[in-house]
Amino acid sequence: MQLDVWSVHCSVAFQTWLGTNHNWITYLYVPVNCTGIAQPCDVGIQHTLKLAIKQAQHADVVDETLAHLQAGRDPENIRLNVSIGTLWDRSVGWLVQTYNKINNPSVMKKVHADSSDAKQRY
Repeated sequence: MQLDVWSVHCSVAFQTWLGTNHNWITYLYVPVNCTGIAQPCDVGIQHTLKLAIKQAQHADVVDETLAHLQAGRDPENIRLNVSIGTLWDRSVGWLVQTYNKINNPSVMKKVHADSSDAKQRY
């Protein structure tokens, strides 16, 4: 398994847990600034996925804020609903929007091209 040098991955607790529960896994650390070469899905597909989810979340925040403003609420007193139930319900919509956005051959071709560019830079 290839791991980045995130502090959790490098921790003794994680290494001990991995050795105790999954001693058949061999792991190597990807050197700093080499993720694009060693883990192209992290740079390409996962980055694209995370960005699309963030955009869907941001759109919800903007929509809710605008609804408050259009209802005449004082901007300083607007409080967005961040209860776990609301976020839970909205997360399904974020994932559906994300799927619809990235489930597109042209997006995936761009991801592949961007990953190839990253490899060439190093």
